[in-house]
Amino acid sequence: MLPAAVFLALLAASPAAALSCLTPNAGETFNELAEAEATYYIGVGTFAVPAGAQGLPEDQTATAKLRFEGELFSRLDTVPFEGLVEVTVTCLDMWCGPDPTSETDQLVILKANDDDTMAKEEGPCHYRILSATNAPMNRVAATANGA
Repeated sequence: MLPAAVFLALLAASPAAALSCLTPNAGETFNELAEAEATYYIGVGTFAVPAGAQGLPEDQTATAKLRFEGELFSRLDTVPFEGLVEVTVTCLDMWCGPDPTSETDQLVILKANDDDTMAKEEGPCHYRILSATNAPMNRVAATANGA
């Protein structure tokens, strides 16, 4: 029985045990960002690799400037936004965050940097990629309106 206990102890100490990849809740994420010291923008749009640039490599932590095209939410409306965003995808052991480039709209969270640039971080669990469907959008709207 001792070998099984040792195996379970090793398994519990592995990176997989510390990695929780639950689907994010858009409303809870909104509240976390509202309490943060940094400035964040929530929006809907797509990321693409700019012409002549290289995208993000697979299976390694990396940063690339990707073109975002979409809309950012303001208190009363949406504001069109198109520009380069510094996207960082991180890995934990063999789990890597997703490459956000896609032709499908996604609900995004962009961080405003001090130098007037925007950044997006993807952890190993696809944490900040949400489909721009009605359910996440409604949760963000309800939370922003105090519901």
